Amino acid sequence: MRKIIIVALSMGSIITMIVSAYYIINMYNDNSILYLEPDENDFNKYRIVLISDQLGSVSWDELVDGVSYIAQNNNTDLNIWGTYRTNQNEIIKQIEMAIASKVDGILVRGIDDPDFNEVVNQASIKGIPVITIASDAPDSLRRTYVGVDHYQEGIKIAEYLQKTIELPANVCFLAGEDSINLQEMRQRGVMDTLITNKKIKIGNPYVFNDRLKSTFQESVSLLNENPSCKNIVALNAGGASQIVKTIKTRSRIENYKIYAFDDNTEIRELVKKGIIQATIEHHPKEIGVKSMVMMLKWLEGKEIPLEKNHYTPSKVITEFDL
Repeated sequence: MRKIIIVALSMGSIITMIVSAYYIINMYNDNSILYLEPDENDFNKYRIVLISDQLGSVSWDELVDGVSYIAQNNNTDLNIWGTYRTNQNEIIKQIEMAIASKVDGILVRGIDDPDFNEVVNQASIKGIPVITIASDAPDSLRRTYVGVDHYQEGIKIAEYLQKTIELPANVCFLAGEDSINLQEMRQRGVMDTLITNKKIKIGNPYVFNDRLKSTFQESVSLLNENPSCKNIVALNAGGASQIVKTIKTRSRIENYKIYAFDDNTEIRELVKKGIIQATIEHHPKEIGVKSMVMMLKWLEGKEIPLEKNHYTPSKVITEFDL
């Protein structure tokens, strides 16, 4: 009996040591957390503004949690501004307000547009670093981009698509009301992957040439102009949601295979039901953590210049993952 107790205690000690070692190794390998030297005379060492057009969404709240965690542990005052739906003019006004307020840095969901680029450039000229998050504005003077590699997203969806469609097949794209740069990169990743498969035909490769006013109009146009296309890649969340609604008004949704790129609550539910075949899972909290870390590294002079892009993980998820 005594031997059994000794063996049990020894095994328990070994397991405890292994678990402890695991967490210690992971803690020291995690370079995403940056702690600055505390300044007792100036508790709020920096003022950072976080701006988005997706306030209130679950994924955005997770991103905010990541940003807030780093801010709270690094003497940083964080203000969260934005809108609850896409409103480019309002986002630009808020960046202008941040510049006028002389904040120390701006984190913002990028918009690929000349007016947006101009206001970001104004901030940079005035010495206020701007970091784009989740979507990029690559032609601006932003310091870095933190988020998913959208081109690689396209490759991942295309690889999964090829495994699940019946050949030969037509594949069509649906663009939505969102950053064109983000959607173009996704489409390019898909097309570069599918182009080698001679049994797959792209029904509308030039989806961005003639943009319609609404995602609803685009979905109707897509179905009218490509009646034989039953495999649809929606390049943003709004497009994925809308194409499902439009198809249901005129046909059986079971006749279509739809692929998406976003993982908001609605898209995840459609994937769970098997209505959308697959989407891409992002890690918004990690985007939030990394973006604030990069901002603090810049302000502290620990990493100048910053790398052009800091990509975060993503993966394909299906109904079997939910």
